[in-house]
Amino acid sequence: MSCILLQPGDVVSMNHNDYGGSYDVLIDSVSIEKTAKTAKIRFACSKFSQAFADWDDSIPGAITVGEDDSVNVWQPAESGPTTNQELARSSFQVWGSPYLYVGPTENQGQYTNIQEAINALSESRHNGIYLLNGTYPDVNVTVPNRDIDIIGESQGGVILQNVAGSECFILDTTTKKYTFRNFSISSQNVAAYSTMISILTTSSGELNFQDLTIDLVDAGTWAGDGDVGIGKTVGAGKVSIINTDVDDGKSGIYIDRHHADLLISGCTLIDQKYYGIYAKVAYTYTASVQSNAVRDFWLYGIYVEDQALEF
Repeated sequence: MSCILLQPGDVVSMNHNDYGGSYDVLIDSVSIEKTAKTAKIRFACSKFSQAFADWDDSIPGAITVGEDDSVNVWQPAESGPTTNQELARSSFQVWGSPYLYVGPTENQGQYTNIQEAINALSESRHNGIYLLNGTYPDVNVTVPNRDIDIIGESQGGVILQNVAGSECFILDTTTKKYTFRNFSISSQNVAAYSTMISILTTSSGELNFQDLTIDLVDAGTWAGDGDVGIGKTVGAGKVSIINTDVDDGKSGIYIDRHHADLLISGCTLIDQKYYGIYAKVAYTYTASVQSNAVRDFWLYGIYVEDQALEF
């Protein structure tokens, strides 16, 4: 490759033929270092595990610029890989994300309050909220009746703390599809206990809980009082609880007189004072309780019963 009379700030255009590859690397930046006698060009590149397709053959092209019709707001749309994390995150939030971002501190996300973010969904095109890592105090959220995903950045990094004596999430009169995934709940209760995720009798729809960690508190006595991790008493709607860990409390998972299919799989329940898992499902539906681990329970590890439909 020949470069003549290049100055700092000049733009160099390269394709894969210039360095004998098939997009094994992506050029992040080019710098020119000039002295009195020599000039050096330095490339900062990122190498990927997979080869990229030749952009010369792509349809549409690698960069497509929208036409300014002087009526609507517009901006150029860029496609292709990027190693600029901040640019990639910003682009995803604007164009590709179905979520509103929530952060525990100011200027970290679009919201700092989970309830406010969920309430804002009704006025946006988004389908859920994405919780950035951090600790969120005083969480007491009533989930509205619409499809919602509540997703954490990491199971151990996102920690929700309830208002002492209150639930962390309440699902009441809900009929849509809900997903809770990839975060932790830490009970702040002292004497007044509660259910961290409370599904009331008027709720149905489809409820999915996956990759959660729930730390509870209890009175420390055999069959004594304490928190419940995920609780539902009487009602319809499919419920799946997968790969969820619950420590301490009165009962880890308590599903009573449920008239819909139920799946509890891959969960770990430790040191509950009454039930690790309690599941009572109407006989016309399927209760699948499989591959769960229950340890150090005080009364019942796993209790499953089918029965006639009750209201």
